[in-house]
Amino acid sequence: MARRWSWWLVGVLGLVVLAGPLGAGELTVKDILRLKKMNFSDADVKAEIERSGTHLTLTEADAEALREAGAGDELLQALKAPVPKALTVQEVGEMVKAGRSVDQVLDALLASRTHLKISAAEALGLLRKEVPVPIVVALKGSPLGANDLKLLAESNLPLDGYLKLAKLVGVERKDLTAADALVLAQAGVPEKVVAMLKQAPEPTPPKPPEPEKKQANLVGRWDGQMTSTAGQGDSVRMSFTADGKYVLTTGLGAMQTGKWSVVEDKLVLVPDGGIRQAHSFELEEGTLKIMGQTGMLVVKKAR
Repeated sequence: MARRWSWWLVGVLGLVVLAGPLGAGELTVKDILRLKKMNFSDADVKAEIERSGTHLTLTEADAEALREAGAGDELLQALKAPVPKALTVQEVGEMVKAGRSVDQVLDALLASRTHLKISAAEALGLLRKEVPVPIVVALKGSPLGANDLKLLAESNLPLDGYLKLAKLVGVERKDLTAADALVLAQAGVPEKVVAMLKQAPEPTPPKPPEPEKKQANLVGRWDGQMTSTAGQGDSVRMSFTADGKYVLTTGLGAMQTGKWSVVEDKLVLVPDGGIRQAHSFELEEGTLKIMGQTGMLVVKKAR
C-alpha cells in the first residue's frame, strides 16, 4: 500500500497547484453590478457567487439596481439564499472516523459546495489515517486525470462515485489515445468515465464547394437586378452554358457575350473582344451575387 501511495503522490499530487485561483473573496453588490455592466451573464455571476460563498442581505434599492443592470429573478434569489458552510479537512476526517461511507462524504462535499486543495503532505497524512482514496482525490481539488482514475479503479469505486467526483473537481480533458483508453477500461474504469476524459475534437468547418462543383451549379439562366454604387439599377438576364460561354442582356437592350469559368473561387468573365475580369461571387440556395468594381448583380436561377 505504501508503494502505491508513493507512486500516486509523485505522479499526481506533485502537480497540485499550491496557489489558489485568482479571486476577490466574497462579492459585494457593487462587485455584482460591475460584472453585469461588463456583460457577464447571470449564470457566470451565479457561479462566482457560489464559488466565493457570497451571501448578501439585499435592500429594495440593491435589488432594483441589480434589476436595472440586467440581473434576473434567479440571480437575485441566489443572492438571498443561504449559502451552506464549506467543510474543513478536519471535519471530513471526522466524518470518515465516524463511519460515514465514501458516498455519504462525497454527497456532503457536494451539498456544502466545498472546494479544497490540500497539499501532498496533507494527502499522505489522510491516506495514513485510512481515509479512502476517493475522498482524498476530492480534497486534492485537481481535475480527474488518468492516474487518478487508475487508482480509483483499484478502490472499486462505483460509477456514481466517479460522477460525483467529476462534479466536485472536474475532469482533465486531453487527447486520449485509443490505447490509453483501453488501458483505463481494462483497469476497471467505467467506459462512460473514460469517455469524459477524452477531449472532444474541434468541429471541422464545412469545406467550400470545389470550383468544379460551383461551375456546374452556375450553368443555366439567371434573372435579376444589376445595381450600381450610385443606387441606379436595371433588370438583367445572364445565361451560362456548359461549354463555357455566357450571354448577358439588360432591360435596356444592352447585350454582352463571352467566355466564363471559375478559377480559385473567382468568376472569370472574358467578353468577346474585351478584357478578362475576375469577380468575387456568392452562390447560395438558387441566388447568385456577383460583385463588380462599381456595383453588384443579384440574380435568381430561372431554369
